[in-house]
Amino acid sequence: MENKYQVTEKNEFIIDILVQAFTYIFEEVPTNALEAALPLKVLQNFYMEHDHLVESTLPRLAIPFLTYVSKYSQSHYEFGDDIHKAGSRFMENITSYFSNMLNSLSASLDVKIQEKDNDACLDIIQLIEFAFELESSITDKEENMNYLEQKDYLKSIISGIIRSISSINLEHKDVFSFVDNALNLTLNLISKFELVEKKLKRVMIEKNITSEDLLQLIGSNVTNYHFDETLEDYSTFY
Repeated sequence: MENKYQVTEKNEFIIDILVQAFTYIFEEVPTNALEAALPLKVLQNFYMEHDHLVESTLPRLAIPFLTYVSKYSQSHYEFGDDIHKAGSRFMENITSYFSNMLNSLSASLDVKIQEKDNDACLDIIQLIEFAFELESSITDKEENMNYLEQKDYLKSIISGIIRSISSINLEHKDVFSFVDNALNLTLNLISKFELVEKKLKRVMIEKNITSEDLLQLIGSNVTNYHFDETLEDYSTFY
């Protein structure tokens, strides 16, 4: 029998405790390579033994995890390269949950944009960019890539960012430096989206998958309509 801790309605408070515990671990300041790698190893081992808890905890750990890896993988730390590699390995192990991580970051960015918290917005934008940097360094990514899923989460995060920044009065745009960063990030994500679309079409041709077959897989194309509207908003704003 598998030794997995089951979370039920009666003990769901354990999720909060787990998130708090891992957040605390990522706040510790390492003094050597062994200490620096420990938080990543602990979280990775935990998910290997309790993969059923990834979906409920990873979104809330996205910012602490990415902040830690981004900070301590910098070149002026002697263990920087090791931490970056460890971060990439971690991302490789949770590839199917990458969209959960991005959606969490997008939601956090939306909150901070509404609060007009310039510094927090800049930090989250940097983390989103870093998340894609880690994801792009995954070995043999192409062989395991789900282009349909990637297209979907790119569409979601692009739409979320544009909706958020569109709520800002154009007259106040220059007051908040994060707006230009957010728009530049959106432009980069749109480029990624277009590239994924090309790769998806290539796979469809290779496997004789028609557009009708694809629509049956993803359901209604209403979201595509709203996404096209969102891109029009982006063009107007930018």
